[in-house]
Amino acid sequence: MSGVSQRRAVDWLKRFGLYGAATSVLRLRGQLQFRLADDVGTITIGDAHADFHMTTPNEFSAVRDSPEEVVLADVLAALRPGDVFYDVGANIGVFSCLAASAVDSEVVAFEPEPKNAARLRENAQLNDADVGVHGVALSDTNETRELGITHFNGTHQTGPAGHSFVEDGDAVDATISVDSVVGDEYVEQQELPIPNVVKIDVEGAEGAVLSGLESTLSHPDCRTVYCEVHEDRLQAQGSSVADIEDELASMGFAVDVPFEPYGEPFLRGRKSGGDASS
Repeated sequence: MSGVSQRRAVDWLKRFGLYGAATSVLRLRGQLQFRLADDVGTITIGDAHADFHMTTPNEFSAVRDSPEEVVLADVLAALRPGDVFYDVGANIGVFSCLAASAVDSEVVAFEPEPKNAARLRENAQLNDADVGVHGVALSDTNETRELGITHFNGTHQTGPAGHSFVEDGDAVDATISVDSVVGDEYVEQQELPIPNVVKIDVEGAEGAVLSGLESTLSHPDCRTVYCEVHEDRLQAQGSSVADIEDELASMGFAVDVPFEPYGEPFLRGRKSGGDASS
């Protein structure tokens, strides 16, 4: 189902009061499929393939039932041999491990949530993938921040869970303290290579990530950026999707919105010569 169709289906279910029942059915189906599945699953897209641990329902969903495959395919098509790929908000490493498999590229992954960062390292080892994992949140400030944690079945699981920085009024199951760092400063301090392709998925913190990485993303060698935009969280911060598009444009990117895998815009910015698939 496309992102637009998915959003329409969700709107229809909510309008007729069926959204809660539908999500409960899908959740039960997913739990049954998870219990019947192996502990390791494989994602194959074109010539790229990678194995991933699936010991929680969230991990199973990320590997077997993710709507982001169309974005993954486009990212992989944008990579060239020898590229550097930044995975910002890498989670358990789906994009990272597949990017490492696709071409002879160096992958730099940023994931502040400790359990996901640990699993990312395990998945990279499972695939003998060249992935450097940095357990920090890229932002526009150097500080310690509270990351909201969502519990599933009463536990803190690895895998996608919509973890985001806690803002006033947010209802969360728990919080953990994580290090937030200014992206450009961190890249310089750690002597990281300039990326050629970047993926950003940070649950509403995309404006701060772009601001903190302005110099890095503006570099001529950085030719393609993918950025999932979370409209509700941006609005709560007094920002918008248009603001994110403008920020990317100010760095030299021509921006389009080719994907909506979860009903949220996934922007693609390309500089002249940036050859992502159309």
